[in-house]
Amino acid sequence: MASSLAAQLQRITATSTNTLNTQKLKQLHSASLLFPEAHAATQDLDTIFSIAAEGFRELCQLDERFVAHERGLFSESSKGVDRFLLPRNEVDELDKSIEAFLQLVSGKLLLRPSLKAVEWLVRRFRVQEQNTAAILLCFLPYHAHPTLLPTLLGIIPAKSLPREFGFLAPYLSPASPVPRHVVTHALSHRRDFFTLLSAHVTTATRTRRDSHALHSFFSTVATESVSLMCDATRKAGAMSEQDVLHLAMPILEEAYQARKAPEFQIGAYMLTTVVVAKLSLSGQLLLALMQSIVKGWSKDTVSAGLACLAFLAQARQGEKEVRVSDEVVKGLVKIEDIAERLLAMGEKYRVDKLVVGLCLGALDKVGRKYGLRELTIVVKLLEEARMGPKQRRLVMKKLVDSAQKVGEGRTAVETEEGSNALEDVKEKLASSLVRWTGLGEKKKMGKLVKEILETESVDIELLELRLQTVIRPAIMPAAEPKALKAIEAPPAQAETFEELLAAIPAAVEGDSFLAPTTPGVLERLGQAFITAITTSQSFAPALQLPIFKSKPVDHAFALSFLVKIWTSLRYPALARTTALHECTSYIKIIGERVDFQALFPHILVALADPSINVRREAATLARVLNERYVALGGELGKKKKRRKSEAAAEGPIKYWALDSIYGTGKETEEVKWLETAEARKFIEAVIMSNLEECVLDSHVIGRSVENVLGTATESNVKSSLKTSMMSFLSSHTVNMPALLPKLRLLTMLNRVEKAPTSRTEFLAPVLESWVDVLDYQTRVAQCAEERVDIVSLEEQLVSVVSEGGDAEGAAVLVHIIEKGFSPTLRIAAAARITKIWNTLDDETKTGAAEKLLEITLSGEDVGEAHQVLRDVTISTEVFSRFLDESRAELKSALPGSAVANNKRQKMTAVVTAGADNEVDQAVALRRVTVVAELIEGQSPEKHAELLKQLFGVLADVGSVEYAGIAYLHGVLLSCMSAIIRSFKGTKSINLDSTVRADVLVNCIRSTSSPQVQNSALLLLASLADVAPDVVKHSVMPIFTFMGANTLRQDDEYSAHVIEQTIKRVIPPLVKSLQEQGGNPVVGTAELISTFVASYKHIPVHRRVRLFIALAETLGVDEFLFTLLAKLAEKYRVNVGGQVKTDDGNISEFCTMLAGSFSAETQLLNVVKYLDVILDVVEPSGNGLAKHIFEESNETPIDLAGRLLQVLAAVLKNDSLRVRASRVLKTEATDATKLKASFSNALEKSLSLAERFENTEIGTDIASVLSHLLDLLSTPQFVTVVETLLGRPSSQLRRSALKTFTDRVTADPRTSTTSRAAVMSLMPKIALIIASASAPNELKADALSCIDTVTLKYGKYDVAAVAALADAVTGEGGLKSPDVGLRVLSLISLTSMTSCLGGRIIPFLPKTVPFALEQLEESTSAAHQSEMIHNAVLAFLDELVKVVPSFMVSYLTRILQLVYKSASSAEFEGEAALGIRTDLMKSVATTLDSKTVLSAILKTWPAALADETLDVDVVLVAVEDIIDGATKAGVQKMHASLLQFLLLAFDLRRSGMFGDEDVEHFEEHGMAVALKMVYKLNDTIFKPMFLRILEWAEELGKSDPEGRNKRLTVFWKFVNTLSENLKSLVTDYYSYVLPNAVEITSDPASATEAATLWSTVITALHTGFTTDERDFWQSPNHFDAIAPALLSTLNEHTSTLLTPAIVELAHAAQSEEHFKLINTRVLALMRSEEAAVRLAAVETLTALYAKLGEDWLPLLPESVPVIAELMEDDEEEVERAVQRLVVKVEEFLGHGELEAMLQ
Repeated sequence: MASSLAAQLQRITATSTNTLNTQKLKQLHSASLLFPEAHAATQDLDTIFSIAAEGFRELCQLDERFVAHERGLFSESSKGVDRFLLPRNEVDELDKSIEAFLQLVSGKLLLRPSLKAVEWLVRRFRVQEQNTAAILLCFLPYHAHPTLLPTLLGIIPAKSLPREFGFLAPYLSPASPVPRHVVTHALSHRRDFFTLLSAHVTTATRTRRDSHALHSFFSTVATESVSLMCDATRKAGAMSEQDVLHLAMPILEEAYQARKAPEFQIGAYMLTTVVVAKLSLSGQLLLALMQSIVKGWSKDTVSAGLACLAFLAQARQGEKEVRVSDEVVKGLVKIEDIAERLLAMGEKYRVDKLVVGLCLGALDKVGRKYGLRELTIVVKLLEEARMGPKQRRLVMKKLVDSAQKVGEGRTAVETEEGSNALEDVKEKLASSLVRWTGLGEKKKMGKLVKEILETESVDIELLELRLQTVIRPAIMPAAEPKALKAIEAPPAQAETFEELLAAIPAAVEGDSFLAPTTPGVLERLGQAFITAITTSQSFAPALQLPIFKSKPVDHAFALSFLVKIWTSLRYPALARTTALHECTSYIKIIGERVDFQALFPHILVALADPSINVRREAATLARVLNERYVALGGELGKKKKRRKSEAAAEGPIKYWALDSIYGTGKETEEVKWLETAEARKFIEAVIMSNLEECVLDSHVIGRSVENVLGTATESNVKSSLKTSMMSFLSSHTVNMPALLPKLRLLTMLNRVEKAPTSRTEFLAPVLESWVDVLDYQTRVAQCAEERVDIVSLEEQLVSVVSEGGDAEGAAVLVHIIEKGFSPTLRIAAAARITKIWNTLDDETKTGAAEKLLEITLSGEDVGEAHQVLRDVTISTEVFSRFLDESRAELKSALPGSAVANNKRQKMTAVVTAGADNEVDQAVALRRVTVVAELIEGQSPEKHAELLKQLFGVLADVGSVEYAGIAYLHGVLLSCMSAIIRSFKGTKSINLDSTVRADVLVNCIRSTSSPQVQNSALLLLASLADVAPDVVKHSVMPIFTFMGANTLRQDDEYSAHVIEQTIKRVIPPLVKSLQEQGGNPVVGTAELISTFVASYKHIPVHRRVRLFIALAETLGVDEFLFTLLAKLAEKYRVNVGGQVKTDDGNISEFCTMLAGSFSAETQLLNVVKYLDVILDVVEPSGNGLAKHIFEESNETPIDLAGRLLQVLAAVLKNDSLRVRASRVLKTEATDATKLKASFSNALEKSLSLAERFENTEIGTDIASVLSHLLDLLSTPQFVTVVETLLGRPSSQLRRSALKTFTDRVTADPRTSTTSRAAVMSLMPKIALIIASASAPNELKADALSCIDTVTLKYGKYDVAAVAALADAVTGEGGLKSPDVGLRVLSLISLTSMTSCLGGRIIPFLPKTVPFALEQLEESTSAAHQSEMIHNAVLAFLDELVKVVPSFMVSYLTRILQLVYKSASSAEFEGEAALGIRTDLMKSVATTLDSKTVLSAILKTWPAALADETLDVDVVLVAVEDIIDGATKAGVQKMHASLLQFLLLAFDLRRSGMFGDEDVEHFEEHGMAVALKMVYKLNDTIFKPMFLRILEWAEELGKSDPEGRNKRLTVFWKFVNTLSENLKSLVTDYYSYVLPNAVEITSDPASATEAATLWSTVITALHTGFTTDERDFWQSPNHFDAIAPALLSTLNEHTSTLLTPAIVELAHAAQSEEHFKLINTRVLALMRSEEAAVRLAAVETLTALYAKLGEDWLPLLPESVPVIAELMEDDEEEVERAVQRLVVKVEEFLGHGELEAMLQ
């Protein structure tokens, strides 16, 4: 053994985990998540298991997945499972089961049952040590919880903390929550921890044991930590981007595929965005991530996945990176509402690259893999998604390319239903392109398509033919995309052009293809026409067919077919171009003189075509016609005729289609014709003048028509000719049945504004005929069929009513609004009448407004009429007329009592309409409401003349009960408020005859709507600004109502209304009162009472703000005190039958209210407040009290008390003290006023104090005075207090002392002046203590004051404090007969001792003995006093600390009294125990150790005999001595320490304490002894050890029971040494071995001295376990102990003996020793007693389990015995043998022993 135990202990690397160490076992057993350590230590396994089982059953009810652990971890058999005795494989299985359960329960740890279940794992399987990582991962999601993780950390030993969790070490002691930044920092800097946590999460997810808490936690910390890693890659020497990816990618791949864990997936998406945002990833990697996301997302995560996908797409750089893979496209289009999702996402962040990639990918395979649904998605995204111009162009170009290639090879698209959808795709492409090329819906798309068609050299005509549609419409796109197929596609076996012509009949009915009913051959001819174009053949042969040739050249039939082609959107542009070309050719070959002016409107239509080719051919046709007119130069003067016969008679010129242009009906007859000269002028002026520009721009022809026919620009066309031209074009427009040319012509003609004759005159019939239809749906169907946008057409139709039009045109528009027809037409008509409204005359506007109002009031679908009225400007006269009519109708609908009398009267009865006139009343109110709304919407301030009428309407409906009456009130009030506000600033305005305040008051009272009330109050406030005289007489009714209603509202707007009402309505009242003279307080008392009465109902957070506004409006200096007094008087509570102020509410409120104003204002109001109090207790004739307070049965004294309590609270406010102090430091005027107010207040307070000291309000007055004094600076305050102390009033003096004490305590300043002022007052205070006449209460206050001053300022003036000691220790203080004064004196002496230090020594002789006497008296049964006890001990404690050497002489007496104190139940409280412990600690650490030990040894026997010994106190004291001493010091006093230990170890034998107490004392004593041993060397300790052994055995046979008790303690000491010092004390067993053999070999000792025997076995077991020096291999030691142990082996002793024997065998490993043990065990296996045989078999099983193959050589001699016991008579023995066989075969091999036994 080394020379020093302490030196050897330094080489011990870790503490022992041996479970046989009782102290360690208790510590391990008491580790608990649910119970305090002391409580947990008392619980057994059965109790713990019952708690856990209860929690586990509740968990099973919550989640069936827990049931899997019912037969394992939470089975009854688990109570017998000791993991430290299990084989490795079983331990592994146990660990797996524990980890699985912890993963599953992690999500429910906030539930109590979960903690109960985990408690079992902690207490039984010690998971906090053996499965530390698993349980930490389980609890880590709750790292910030205040108790959950800290509780776990508190039971985890530091040595058990895994390396990955090293960052938690600082949070183990003291255990505390772990901030999130600590976890994220650890994850970012510890790769092993990141890997461990990731594996835990993925495993839990994969096995479906995950939870919301786990995923939420992991997503947050993983994202933050990876972000930190990414940031670190920018620093030199840190991890690289590759390292970050290696950590992040595995968890991302795992999470992407976790479809059943949506939160895990969403967290991965979040992590992905961080990685992508902060690292530079290649395009391939980004694409791979996108594919993985799409492949793994689920219904629950698709939204988050799309967001992540969009982010990844945006991160890809370069134009080539826009495309995405087929897998991504396939995954995207599978989402049902993918387009809507992407559009919604696009509103929040960029998704353009993802949209483009999806569109390009889908278009790549449209018509093959993808069909109509996918194409619809692309079209929607292309139209509505946010993307750049280049991106949109790229997608559009791809769509056009796909349209050109669709259907190539006739490859069909197979949809999910398996049907061929190629035709649907083509139709969708066609409809989309047609819509985009229009001008009305998507202009940007039209421009884009046009640009692509031009720049990419797309053959538009062939594209139109492939899609079988018209891509370039004339003006507007078709309304219905589905109706876009113009011509049926030719069948597979298409007829040739010749075959089609052959099938055309020679004659058909009908004269024109432009007629309302077209000839039946149109479709056949159209098909032939298209076929000719597609086969590049001329259509001229068709015109030579009999069907055409049979008609004369001036007949409409032939050319009307071609006109039909080029004026219809049902035909492609190429067809329209060809038709114009064929027409030109046809006209060229006509030799007769024919006037083709009927073609002019249709040429205009062609020149407005969006196709430039069409316009070019139209220009060619126009030139040919112009040449013909030039050729007709000699015939230009002839007149045209209406009939052919007349034309033939007058000349050779024929007019083409004169009688058949639109058939033979009225449509043709009503067409107006031009003379040939006029026709020539028309073509020259309108068409030829800008022909080249018309070819280039389709809008030029419209401007040309406008310029020629209008008067806005100069032209050489006469007005009469303009009128003729206008009539000509208008007649065609009106009569042509086709809608497209009608629309284009209307668009041109509606631009003609300043014509000689209004266009309405010519075009009105087109509007009238349009609406003159039985079913308007026929119009809708016609537009759809002809592919005309009905909205655009209707806009042009209503535009025929020109600006400045007559009443008839406006009437037509109003008629359309009234009749409805269609929503779009009504909207168009409403927009038109709104636009032209200001150009109408007043009479027309009045009539239209009245009609529109009637329509609005008529019923449903009146929105357009109402909107027109809201949008147009209506004159004040019309509004006045509306109001008069409304009031008249209202009067007739309501009972006469409500509105018949228009005088100013207060309406108290609620008007209720009878059953007969309910409908009339509703209609009347509806009219009034609509009119009021219109006025409100048109700047009511512009219609100020309506104010009187509005007040009249409000009076009419003021008390009517109706569902919408509150809304009407609100509208009316809004109008009137706007008008009143407009008067602000206007001088000399008289509203007396206009404004009726009584109407507003009645409205406020009668309505239940807070909004109406607020509006009316604001109106009154506005009125108060412009007409105060009108309002001042209604103030009280207003505020009476507010007190009952409005003040209770809890919203910001109501609070604003109340403030505005107060600030603007009250001033007129106050001004009026001031003008009348007298005290304004008297006049406003009722008003203030109203607000005070409403105090309880005002929302708490608005009270202060409201009353501040009230006080400021009334005048703070004049009215604040009134408010405070009323509040104090009004609100009180009953306490014990007495009426007192509700201090918790009113006092606090009054403090806040007063504190909102300056100190000067507050003190000024304090003076007035004190006057009111004086007037209450001593009423005077001129006082205010009788006006302020209500009459009640309460006495004046009670009322004054409440007032004083509130005043005290106001004066107590810290802000007042600070403000007053700041002002008083200055010499400004404010300081002078403040001083004057303070003097007045102090004088009045003192007057009250002197006059009413002995009354019920004396205390309250003192409190007011005290707080008033606090406002002064310290020197001023001391001066006033000194004056007060000289007054005879005891109560006043006490109050002054208390105020002084509180001031000293609270004063943070320590200036020299303040200290000097305070200390100068102390002698006078000391005189109070010494005074015999002073009452005890006053002396107590004086002592408290001295104690406070000593603590605060004593160190600055020690001499002054010493001078006070005599007074404190005198007859009025320490030696006073009053217990309270003695206690206070002792407290003051304690403070003085701390302050004076050594200067207290002169006072020790007269204080310490007296204090000890007081302590002894207080501990006696007759005079027990905890106050005296605690005060004396605290005094002694301070003396020991300050003057320790002077307290040695009192030490023995002090210890005796401390023992006596500890033995008394009276002093077991926490306070007494703490003071006693502090004193003993001071004694142990301050006084000389030997002296203290000597005193303890001296007092121990007597105290033990008197049963007053407090063992714990003494043990703690000795422990403190050892802790504070050095090694040398302990070694010097080892003899005294040994003597003390022998006394402490002999407590068991003394019989003075119970078993539990003895166990506790011995455990404590062992701990003290162990600390002593740590500071001793072997030379000193060995004799001490032998002396303790000698002491244990010295009683001998004279006292066998005492000897056994001493030996029990001794062997506990040996076990403690072995557990803690390990092999360092193994050699000491040589001294105790004889005694051990004696005890263990005696069979009787196991039963008669069971405690001693078990203690010895436990100590031996510890010795065997800790032997590292082969001590027990020595034959001398082994041969002595082994037989002794084996001799007493039986069923009762095997629990302790078997482990000991096994450890002995393990420690003494040799063949001879093994054989000896085996032989003895086999002999016992043949015992006649079954209990012995069973114990022997179990021992042999344990030997094989421990030693394994080392014990197998002894098997041969064991086989016969085992074989015999296989058939033992006792079943239990047989089962034990079976277990032995199984255990042996684990090492020998399965079945080997069985074979040997057979």
